[in-house]
Parts: sequence; C-alpha cells; structure tokens
Amino acid sequence: EMADKRLEKIAQEYEKKFVALERDLKRKTRIISENNKEIEKINEIHNLWLRAQSSQTPEQRIEIYDEILLIRPGDLEALTYKADAAME
Repeated sequence: EMADKRLEKIAQEYEKKFVALERDLKRKTRIISENNKEIEKINEIHNLWLRAQSSQTPEQRIEIYDEILLIRPGDLEALTYKADAAME
C-alpha cells in the first residue's frame, strides 16, 4: 500500500515534468522554424542584391529592388538604390 502510493506520487511528478518538457520542446521547435524562415529570407535577399549588381540596365535593377521590397517592405537600402536607378 505504502509503496503503491509512493510509486503513484513519483509517476505524477514525472508526468508533470514530461508535460513541461514537451511544452518547452514545442516552443523551441517553433523558434528554430521561425529562425530558419528568416535565414531563407536573408539568403534570398542576398542573392537578389548579387543579381542587381550584375544587372546591365537600371530597369533590370529596379525590378530586382522591387523583388527585395516584396520580401522586406520598406527596406531603406532597396528604396535608396531603386531611387538612384530611376534617376539614371
């Protein structure tokens, strides 16, 4: 009887710890997923900047800056370069 109660108490404690651990793991998984999405965006934007550098015409560069602005609306650097390209 005493051993059964002790075992039940231990089982309940571990169940609580397991639930907390599971919740923490889900939170960390979500954060990792969000970080991966941000890294993908950064890589995509980096590739667009490289394309813009090798573009021949202001029109081509403006199209690429517009793509950057779709990913990051309000990006001051893209807006500045777009304005410069429009002035060419």
